[in-house]
Amino acid sequence: EIVYPYIPDPNGEDEEGQASSSLAVSTRWISTAKLLQSDLATLAQMEGGE
Repeated sequence: EIVYPYIPDPNGEDEEGQASSSLAVSTRWISTAKLLQSDLATLAQMEGGE
């Protein structure tokens, strides 16, 4: 799985869309981190259960 550190704005906006774009990237990073955490927790539970 490849996680890109920066996701370009599909609209191609630069100046105006920069703030909202970076906010979207931050939100995506947070959700990605949460997914990774839950994945790790699931893996730990599976390994511990065996």
